[in-house]
This record gives sequence, C-alpha cells and structure tokens, in this order.
Amino acid sequence: MRRSGTKRQVKAARCVGKLVRYTSGYFWACVGATTVEYCLVPLCLGLATRAFFDSFTGTTEVGVWTAVAFIVAIQLSEVAANLAVVRTWSGFSYKAQTLMQRNMFAGILRGFGRHGLTVPPGDALSRFREDPPAITQGSMDGVCDLISRGTFAAVAAVLMWWIDPLLTVTALAPIVVGALVSDALGSRSRAYGAAA
Repeated sequence: MRRSGTKRQVKAARCVGKLVRYTSGYFWACVGATTVEYCLVPLCLGLATRAFFDSFTGTTEVGVWTAVAFIVAIQLSEVAANLAVVRTWSGFSYKAQTLMQRNMFAGILRGFGRHGLTVPPGDALSRFREDPPAITQGSMDGVCDLISRGTFAAVAAVLMWWIDPLLTVTALAPIVVGALVSDALGSRSRAYGAAA
C-alpha cells in the first residue's frame, strides 16, 4: 500500500518536473521574485528594525532617520516584489495550464476517444476547465513557495546561530520535533484511511 503511494508521488514529481522544464523561464523568475518577497525582504526588514532600535541605545553607527529610511525602502521593495510575483506567476500558470489542456485534447484526438469519451461531455469539459488550474495552483505554487520559504528558513537559522547558538537550538528543536511527529501521524492516518 505504501509502495503504491510512493509510486504515485514519484509519478507526480516527474509531471511537475516536466512542467517546470516547459515553463523554466517563468518558473525561475517566479522563484526569484518569491525569494525576494519571502526571504530577502523579511530578513532585511528584521536587520533594519534591529538597527532602528540599536540607534536609540547608541550601539550602532546608523542614525534613527537612516534606519527609518531603510525600513521604508524595504517596504517599497516588498510592493515591487509582490508585483513581480503576480506577473511571473500568471505567465507561468497560464503556460502550464495551456500545455496540460493541449495534451489532454491531443490524447483524445490520438485515439483515446475513438470509442467515445468514457465520461459525459459536460464532465470532460469540466475537467478541461478545472483540473489544469488545480494542478498549477496546488503543486506548482507549492514548489515555488517551498524553494523561497526554505531559503528563508536556512538563512534565518544561520543568522540566529550567528547571534546565539543556544537560543537557536531552543527555538528550532520544537519545530523539528513537531514536523517529525506530524509526518509520522500523517502517514499513519493515510494508511488507516486507505484501509477503511
């Protein structure tokens, strides 16, 4: 049972990989924009906020108004990054959806539908309309977010370690344990659901 689930996951990963290769320009531009929005902007904002508060105590050479200017510039760059994400994501999403719809239609014309559709025409049209957006918004969007947020987590962990290693371990240990427990319970609940 677990082996068939693994095979399905491998097959889905291969399909996602093919879609990424087909839309590589849009995909990597989207990953870059999401990395700026979800990784660089929060990290820079945290450092600028620290400089702002340190300027009151005199532990930094940055003045209060310089820190405020940095914070405003970072917030404006977040708006620009958000616009870039929307632009690259829409191109990437539409190109992937068009490829899937084209391949579905080509499969029907190649002979899958020689003996008629296996589902009513209304159901087939509904699948053409609803399945490709569901795939791009579910799996492809998740891949972009996973890369950018994973980069953020790694860089943030390094910065936290640089500031205080003990506090970093104390903060990250419950997250790691919670993720492991959640994964173990999720696998067990999926197995029980399939058995039921």
